[in-house]
Amino acid sequence: MPPVRRSILTNLAYLFSSRVALRIFTVVYTITFARILGPEKLGIYSFSLSLAGLCLIFVDYGIGQVLLRDLSSDLKGAWEKLCIGLTLKTFLLLPGILIYGFLLYCFGGADNAFLSAMILLGSARLLQTLDTAIGNAFTAAERMDLKFIVTVVNSLLQAIGGATLILLGFDLLALGIWLLIVNVSSFFVSLYLASIHLYQIRWIAKGSKMLDLLRESWPYGGSSLLDRINTNIDSIVVAQVIGMEMNGVYAIARRVYRLLLMAVSMVKTVLFPRLSRLYNQDFETYASVYSSLFRLVGVLGICFLFFNSLFVDTYVPLLFGEEYLQACPVIFVFSLVTCVMNWQHIVGSSVLISRNRKAYSLPVILGSLTNIALNFTLVHPFGIIGVAWASLIAAWVLLLGWIILEKKHDGLMPADVLKIIIFQVICTLAVVLHLHLAWSQLSLVIFTGVVLGMWIAMVIWRGDLKSIRSKILHSS
Repeated sequence: MPPVRRSILTNLAYLFSSRVALRIFTVVYTITFARILGPEKLGIYSFSLSLAGLCLIFVDYGIGQVLLRDLSSDLKGAWEKLCIGLTLKTFLLLPGILIYGFLLYCFGGADNAFLSAMILLGSARLLQTLDTAIGNAFTAAERMDLKFIVTVVNSLLQAIGGATLILLGFDLLALGIWLLIVNVSSFFVSLYLASIHLYQIRWIAKGSKMLDLLRESWPYGGSSLLDRINTNIDSIVVAQVIGMEMNGVYAIARRVYRLLLMAVSMVKTVLFPRLSRLYNQDFETYASVYSSLFRLVGVLGICFLFFNSLFVDTYVPLLFGEEYLQACPVIFVFSLVTCVMNWQHIVGSSVLISRNRKAYSLPVILGSLTNIALNFTLVHPFGIIGVAWASLIAAWVLLLGWIILEKKHDGLMPADVLKIIIFQVICTLAVVLHLHLAWSQLSLVIFTGVVLGMWIAMVIWRGDLKSIRSKILHSS
């Protein structure tokens, strides 16, 4: 009997609940860390997680993208590939931890207490890639209720246990041990749920099939390596060039930024399996939904910019402390990055669905190289805000690359894309005027409010919500 699917709205409700719970726990966790540890120790903690995030590629190697793509198209047919991928990732975990430890030694020094704590924290982060592989199966099966259970329990234990340890005066070594225990437990819970509600998980250690999966994954692995560098290089550069204290300030801006990305990431996760089937069954309808989603996610980005222009100077010192006020201008720039990242979620999913590995990989490589180069170039003259500007420019390079190559490959381009780009450029100029040329905050609030109103009017006029509701929310 095939696994039972949930409706899109049910899945969205479960995913929304889990993401909200996760973000609430993360905010509580971050506030506790920021106030108890202070900027310098928070910077060290953030640095270790960024370095571990960089090393995830040695455990995943692009396997995750292949599994999500194939499971979404044919869950039962690709289940053996999931088992092979899970076994392969398990084998790759130890080399990944060793590489992480070596890089940590090179960047962080030889202090034994520091290395022990950071290796445990990083190992806990690397272990999550096994849980992610099973999470891909839950996503493809449209069973966000299972993902909800794992995510909420894991994040609850991490947040409450971690915050309690820090409040009781324990060091980062104890925190690393706790996070490792939680993530191991979470993995076994995921295994149990997948075996009960989907199909049995088997460990398939066949060398030829593992090599076949690696060969299929390598184009994604190559681009994922640069993407991991792209995602984590900023924290590493700030820590090494400016210092751990400023990296702690920058970490607060990154936390807020990741919170802003939650909504569109959630929608993309829920819709991906149905969009994948729609692409193969009715390309014309798919193209219409694609354009509607592209316009709709732009509204959220401008909403975040408008919200931060009103309240960022209030909530940062209130929640995290006065010593983190330097994060405010960085959050302004990250609001712009959020707009572009929202579009990346939609366009990148479409390129992945099309199975055009070249169209997916080349822009990732170009965007990552741009970000790496600009991080080292802009951090000296502009500090942490320069690193944020580097992220914005690199995000645009990646997005435009995907749009151009998808147009060439499938003849697919979001409607009104030129208008949307012009809107975004104007908003960027407004932020530049505010941060670097003393344009008043009131002027920025009024300006972003007008742009937001125009964008909402465009979405209403085009009937995007109605289009998505009629063409995909009620599809099978």
